[in-house]
Amino acid sequence: MRIATFTHEGRTRSGIVEADAVRAQNAAFFHVVERGSVYVALKYALSLDARLGAAPGRATPVTGEAARAETHRLRAGFDAIMVGSRTALVDDPLLTVRGDIVPRVPPVRIVLDTEARLPLASRLAATAAETPTWVVCAEDAPPERRSALEAAGVRVLSAPRGPGGLALDAVLSALWEAGIRSVLCEGGGTLGSALLAEDRVARLYLFFAPKLYGPDGPPAFTSPLSAAATDAWVRTDLRELGQDVLLVLDRAW
Repeated sequence: MRIATFTHEGRTRSGIVEADAVRAQNAAFFHVVERGSVYVALKYALSLDARLGAAPGRATPVTGEAARAETHRLRAGFDAIMVGSRTALVDDPLLTVRGDIVPRVPPVRIVLDTEARLPLASRLAATAAETPTWVVCAEDAPPERRSALEAAGVRVLSAPRGPGGLALDAVLSALWEAGIRSVLCEGGGTLGSALLAEDRVARLYLFFAPKLYGPDGPPAFTSPLSAAATDAWVRTDLRELGQDVLLVLDRAW
């Protein structure tokens, strides 16, 4: 039996800790209910000097097997997995859940692709008939590219242009209207930093590998952040995964 320890405010310290744990475990649910917007978590696999790879334009396996297995477990808990167009082009990812965990509903794979450039031969487009794949492009993206993607089984949504690409508020509103309530963003640095700069990230999953890539590596954080976005992050988890370390931070709104 848990023994209560009362504070001067008349609450139990153990009760507060337990309530915080419940909120952390059900963060997406509480965010959707209380804020009425898409819950966005940002996942980075990065070096000790906050680089996402060894060099621009070159896919780099930053973390080890244990961290990658944890990433698949995380994916299973989200409605959608989202990347930017550069990540889709360079890494040619599948963005599916693989391993021991089989999600009840496979997460939708979403690419923010302003000009609808996702190649039909990419693994995302080529498997669109098997796993839901969406592209969010600009309202004035070339119609022939949109049509080609739709013919391949990709669902195409549109959003107005914003600084450097798409207007992210409009993108998230479009996803909300389409039934998406939680998104795990897996980069890259430009998209992740833009979401942080607009204070739309509710949780950070930072997988640190014991590596140093130096200035040639693409940075994880590319945009200046507002004072609001940089303050008040709360650590909710810290774990060793093989040689890597996972740091989880929740936004204290």
